[in-house]
Amino acid sequence: KVTWTLWDWNETKNEKQLIDIQSQTLNTQKDLFNQEIKLLLEKNISDIQKYQDLLEKDKEIIALRKNITLSSESQMVNGAITATEYLAEKNEELQAKLNLETHKIELVKAQIDYLTTKGKY
Repeated sequence: KVTWTLWDWNETKNEKQLIDIQSQTLNTQKDLFNQEIKLLLEKNISDIQKYQDLLEKDKEIIALRKNITLSSESQMVNGAITATEYLAEKNEELQAKLNLETHKIELVKAQIDYLTTKGKY
């Protein structure tokens, strides 16, 4: 025995409602994804700016540390401070230079993160 329904109005109506709900869900997920990407891009831009600012401050710190080291060297030569005190100042200068290099690397990472989030890397 074979039965064939020519048209089932309720089934078609239910399928249309299901498709509409799925479409709304998909649009909501798309909007949420776009909003998350926008927030992530704003964070990436903020990080880039932060590291650029840190680089400027690091350069100022290095210049000041060089002056301190030169002064300490002169004091050591004249016997006002010990070699240990001079080396401590020299180490501070070197640490400032290392901080600069570290911040350069972090800036490049932040820039790559931005491009990756944007979908261009």
